[in-house]
Amino acid sequence: WGGVMEMYTESALLKHAEENFRDIFATAGKKEQGIILGIITEHRVATNRNAEITDKAGSDLKEKGAAYKLLRDVLLEVKRCGVLKNGQYLRWSNINSKKSLCDYMILIDGVNDIEYQVPHDVVFNKMKIKSNEICTTKANMKILSEYVVERVWYDMVCKFSR
Repeated sequence: WGGVMEMYTESALLKHAEENFRDIFATAGKKEQGIILGIITEHRVATNRNAEITDKAGSDLKEKGAAYKLLRDVLLEVKRCGVLKNGQYLRWSNINSKKSLCDYMILIDGVNDIEYQVPHDVVFNKMKIKSNEICTTKANMKILSEYVVERVWYDMVCKFSR
């Protein structure tokens, strides 16, 4: 094409996205914005934990098991909710498809900026899941309060309580 600027190659589109991300995000539909924020959230959690992004069915991240005193890697599913449903409660969707596929669910409260790390068995045996969703009901909030990730930073490494 001799001298004509690339416009639609992957590299040209990524460069355009870097330069125009806020405008692109603002003009995306609500569903697309949720997808974008979900991907960014997974990357942020992985970076904070020095975990590997796997994005396999039922889990998004793989973390070294040594922190859990396990000989195998630990699989984490990340879910983010950033909007109050009917102005009253948060809800994390598509929960049932993660059953038996992860060790922990990382539930991100994007309204109050809180991260929860809830063991798989607690999610599926103790929390109330209705219509494939976890909502911030009083009973679920009592459980979630036991699994808040503390933000203590040492040398840029996120340490968290379990």
